[in-house]
Amino acid sequence: MLVLLPCYSLEDFSLYRSADEAREIFASISAFYHPALLEFFGKLPDWEPAGSPSDYQDHRLILIPPCCESLIPKDWLQKMVEKEAFLIRDCSDRKMILEKALAFIDQKDPPFSEDITESFLAMGLAWFVSELLSRKLRYMSDIDLTELEKNALAAVKAFRENKPEAGNEELQKGYDLICEANEYYFPTPPKFLDLTRWTPEDSAESLKEMILKRKDREEKTNLFLPLDTLDALLKTDSSLADLMKEELENGRLQLIGSDRSEPLYLMPQFEIYHRLKEVLDDYKSRLDYLPSVYQRTNAGYSPALPRLLRLAGWKGILLFTSDGWKPDHQEQDRLQWKGADGTLLPAIAQEPLDGEDDAVFMEQLDRMGYSYSATDIMTLLFAHRPGKEIEVLGDIARFNRFDPILGQTVGIGDYFEETEKSGSVVEMEKDDFRTNFLTRSPDPDPISFWGNFYQNHFRSMAKNAFALMDHFSEKREKSKEKDGDLLLRNGSPTEKKLVLEGKPASIAEPLTARTRTVLDDQGKSFTLFTLPPFSQWKVRMDSNEEHCSGENLNPSSAKPSFWKKTVDFLRGKKTESDKKMEMIEFVEEPLNRNEIHRYYAIRNEYFELRIDPATGELRRLQVFGKESLEIQRGLIRQPGRGNRFAFQLGLRLSPEQQKADPRDRKDGNFGYTIMSADQITLLENGPLVGRISISGRLMMPDGEIAAKFREILTVRRGSRIVNVKISFNPKILPDGHRWDHYYGCRFAWKDRLAEIRTGLHEMLWRTEKDYVQGPEAVDIRSEQKIGITLLTRGYPFFRRYGMNRMDSVWITKDESERNFEFGIGVDLVQPIIPSALGFLAPDPEILPVVSDSHFSDLQLFSFEKKSGDRQTVIPVELVPIFEERSVLLTLQETTGKKDHLRFKPSFSFRKAMFLDLEEKGPIWKDLPVDSDGFLDLDAGKYQMIPIRFEEISL
Repeated sequence: MLVLLPCYSLEDFSLYRSADEAREIFASISAFYHPALLEFFGKLPDWEPAGSPSDYQDHRLILIPPCCESLIPKDWLQKMVEKEAFLIRDCSDRKMILEKALAFIDQKDPPFSEDITESFLAMGLAWFVSELLSRKLRYMSDIDLTELEKNALAAVKAFRENKPEAGNEELQKGYDLICEANEYYFPTPPKFLDLTRWTPEDSAESLKEMILKRKDREEKTNLFLPLDTLDALLKTDSSLADLMKEELENGRLQLIGSDRSEPLYLMPQFEIYHRLKEVLDDYKSRLDYLPSVYQRTNAGYSPALPRLLRLAGWKGILLFTSDGWKPDHQEQDRLQWKGADGTLLPAIAQEPLDGEDDAVFMEQLDRMGYSYSATDIMTLLFAHRPGKEIEVLGDIARFNRFDPILGQTVGIGDYFEETEKSGSVVEMEKDDFRTNFLTRSPDPDPISFWGNFYQNHFRSMAKNAFALMDHFSEKREKSKEKDGDLLLRNGSPTEKKLVLEGKPASIAEPLTARTRTVLDDQGKSFTLFTLPPFSQWKVRMDSNEEHCSGENLNPSSAKPSFWKKTVDFLRGKKTESDKKMEMIEFVEEPLNRNEIHRYYAIRNEYFELRIDPATGELRRLQVFGKESLEIQRGLIRQPGRGNRFAFQLGLRLSPEQQKADPRDRKDGNFGYTIMSADQITLLENGPLVGRISISGRLMMPDGEIAAKFREILTVRRGSRIVNVKISFNPKILPDGHRWDHYYGCRFAWKDRLAEIRTGLHEMLWRTEKDYVQGPEAVDIRSEQKIGITLLTRGYPFFRRYGMNRMDSVWITKDESERNFEFGIGVDLVQPIIPSALGFLAPDPEILPVVSDSHFSDLQLFSFEKKSGDRQTVIPVELVPIFEERSVLLTLQETTGKKDHLRFKPSFSFRKAMFLDLEEKGPIWKDLPVDSDGFLDLDAGKYQMIPIRFEEISL
């Protein structure tokens, strides 16, 4: 038997070939190892170069792969025909070759089982690839072909005599020869992972056939099956569930789990955590199986994910996605992904190879050879659809039943267990992931989805808090004291002082739920609420079914008359009700003899805003206080000097529309519409609240109206946040690329060296990218205490231009939302908590009405430990589990710094546990309680800590 190969020696055999050539060569080499052919010819097949084959008389069966036809000498074929050699030509796969070869020896149905035959065919491939690896890198091989031939023929004889044990023993000896020769040069073989992906485009029968086939061969199947795909599969063929459960139980089938393609990345951490746990619960309910390896179907990773996955119960992750995304600059196969809090999660970073392409596998032989001596574990991951994998992968799985000649074929779960401590530690920043939901999203409303999500999320949290308070309060005795006495008795001296001075309540105890019943001067009662978990959550006050809202116990948060009555009651006296102090005025300021500068000035004790009366844009934001005083003294601090910030509304023109823009490209307004104010109205102008409305048009460069708009700016005394509400009525809709053609707000700031940080996962992340995603906030920080913070209210997308300009992206193609809201925070010490998350709190009208008779003052937790002047660990979620008489509290470390926390609940409980993250996975551990009822927690070890209180009671 002779096989021609397209080379002169194995040392110069090229591994970089087309898929057809690679398949032809692999099929040709392995086919002649069929036991019937070995028995007939009594020897192993030979190979010769197609360019100079010999013309020996004993070449009776010659295989010529199609890729070798053009290399054969013209007269050689004729010589072989004259010598009565049988030529097999134009056969590109193993099945066709074997049909012709077995017909030549007149054994169309040889007496060898399919299992035995495949073991021999795999031996041919094992010999060939081992020779290629050794000779290309070491220029020599130690495989004893004489002994290998002896073992192979002895195995054939044993199987023919129906002695399977002896036959397998001889086969094992042959495989051992190849493996020992290979290990002499390459002692660290790689890991082979064969990944199957089923999609609804594939038939359920194809997957069923593949699982049954591998079951018969005792081979492992790694199946990537997201939940929505699993549901579609089980609907198509319900019998698959029983088959999969059987294979999952014995370990032959191992699943890679995933969510329902939801973009988790921009969600709060505790929301991601619960969804990851729900994914495991869903797999458990459908297949009675918990996958340990996680993969996303679309981009959406973050540095917070390692801890969240470990907490939820996942043990490893594939960092690439099934839609083709992977992290940049990751050359390692196997690594330890280090999260933001230091948690390590085993990961595979390299995307899978095409398991349906023989050429890809052949190219990997080169990489495998040079990687065998490396210290890191090399991992070869092949992905394919069910039943579409190349024959080579089946051969590798087959000869790995004898010896791991090229590497060990493993299940995905086994792989992560066996390599748990392997790989270098890699800490990837947020920008390394380059997630682009705005472009990737195929659904309508890609922007308002996030605004609605965040507002619904916090609405749900508010309802949970009220449900918990109602549950507690029903068991409490109703107080018989007067409402006024109740307020004064329950309010702490410090809190009363803050109220009387008109300052916000302290954030030292953020998880507080309060209601207070107070009497106004007419003897009518109203109720004041503050909600957990953030001190800046909105307040609802009921008085004859009239509502008003604002920040927690802040005089600037309510209507002046309403707050005045409250303060009067606490002081026990009345003030002059007709005294006014306006916050907004129209200014005419002479610039020179011929010009007058006109603008609306909106002021509080922290800053002044200047609104252009012609355009309606914010032209200037100037900060009062320390910076201004130092400038007056000659001590210039550049970041805080003069005009700090400005913004205007606009439509960014598409590239085609920009071609018709007559303005110079150096003009700062080139490529945008022109903002024009039609009407400016003062809605409220008192001592505590200033509110102004601006209505106008956005004009195209040729004068056409692109949209009409209305903008409402609100400034409160005692607050460093400007509230901005905007409504669009577009006449021209964006229809181009979402990042290039949109309605939004154009922001500009003075300091070109300011650092941009995005608010995500209750933390700030530095970014240098032009495409910014910050659903909680975007912080533009010059120094630690000098900065502008955009409180985004869940709308996450911004595009940066240059060093000091950025646009919000609000209305794009397929976006139907027309009303938007954001805040401008000035020199906020803590931009995320409470400011950004407080700004995301629900509006008053969505909160449930709670009777003031239910309870008076319920403080759920008190915190004792702070770091410096602020608390770094805050509660971010409170979930009542009524049927179990339990409460699940989630604490969040917000700065990445170490902190020790002592806190005390106001209710009694039988047991408190926290979810500790150990090497083998998360485990609930008892939380110690001291004699004073305080619980101690080393919060520096964690970024998110779930705590469970059991059998709670008041």
